Amino acid sequence: MDEAPHNLSVRFYAGKLEIVSSETPGGKKFYILNLPYFLCSQLERYLNWFMNEIKEYDR
Repeated sequence: MDEAPHNLSVRFYAGKLEIVSSETPGGKKFYILNLPYFLCSQLERYLNWFMNEIKEYDR
């Protein structure tokens, strides 16, 4: 994430849908979209939702 030109990441896992903020050891703040496995086929839709939600978080 420190070298990425953006501050977004996606994790596919068995938990619930959620957005969390985190920070790399290098100090870069970023957001993680935790996306349940069963929603993987809807990734594009949730990426759009994720980016809109992040705009609200940053206000």
